[in-house]
Amino acid sequence: MDSTPRSITSDATPARRRARTLLASAVGAALIVSALAPLGATAAAGAAAAAPSTGLLAEYIFDQTSGASIPNRVSGGAAATVINGTDSQWTGSSLVLAGGAKTSPTANWVRLPDNILSGKTSATVTIETKLDATMKNNWNFLWNIGSDSTTQYYFASVRDNPRTAITAAGGGGEVNARSGTALDANRWYSLTSVIDGAAGHITFYVDGVQVARTNTALTPASLTNQTLNAIGRAPTPTRCTRARCRPSACTTAH
Repeated sequence: MDSTPRSITSDATPARRRARTLLASAVGAALIVSALAPLGATAAAGAAAAAPSTGLLAEYIFDQTSGASIPNRVSGGAAATVINGTDSQWTGSSLVLAGGAKTSPTANWVRLPDNILSGKTSATVTIETKLDATMKNNWNFLWNIGSDSTTQYYFASVRDNPRTAITAAGGGGEVNARSGTALDANRWYSLTSVIDGAAGHITFYVDGVQVARTNTALTPASLTNQTLNAIGRAPTPTRCTRARCRPSACTTAH
């Protein structure tokens, strides 16, 4: 099976725009968690159909028009939950995430199931997003696996040059795979993080192209507290359309 990270995309038609995030584990869990804005740009177009649908642990599609529960399309899988949301933030093809302080009662975000990658030694996370200009200048997590702890977390961010990172020892212990090039605002991108426990590295892809790789012994299993896993819990606005979970770490960006 070809495991090369491929860019996940959708066409520019509003009803079919999709943003996706994929979390995958080599030992049995892969999750695509999509957040941010609906897809539509050429750079993100053409790969949606290529994303494998077999072996999923979870799949969330943000295509509803109301409600706080996002059903898991995989039979028996746990739903995701919109926190602080209103029906007006659903577009029918995406969920608008307004951004704001973590304590704000109006800053909506998506809560993923607890322990989503607990014990997993590999993971693939892909998110497709159109960057808001404020995201380039403010600290933000596009998605985060971990808890409210500031010591153990795994995330992706587009502040300055985009990066993915994991740590079990706070900011000083972060292992970063950071692109050498900043992204443009108001443009669609597919961003993929891959942790390969067997190979011992974390890799970052932009639109399916590898832009950074760093050696690390850390894996999702290093995060012993995964009780606050989130999409869009950040001070900057974004949107989401799809999320998926798979039992393998992809080494080629889907």
